[in-house]
Amino acid sequence: MGVLYKNKQVGQFGISSAFSMQSNKVIDAGEGGVLCTNDDEVMTRSVLYSGCYEANYIKHNNYDDLKP
Repeated sequence: MGVLYKNKQVGQFGISSAFSMQSNKVIDAGEGGVLCTNDDEVMTRSVLYSGCYEANYIKHNNYDDLKP
């Protein structure tokens, strides 16, 4: 929500960040959440570990070389 900590936007520390969007949060998605990363391995593992979205991973990146 635009929060800065030591002049860096919250959510930009480390290789990934996660945001909960449970039903009583400011941004509500029922029981959902968001994982943000620039790391290809973290992205791939998170899609595969989440289950039942293996065929949809290509929708979540901009890399032409990953297309089947």
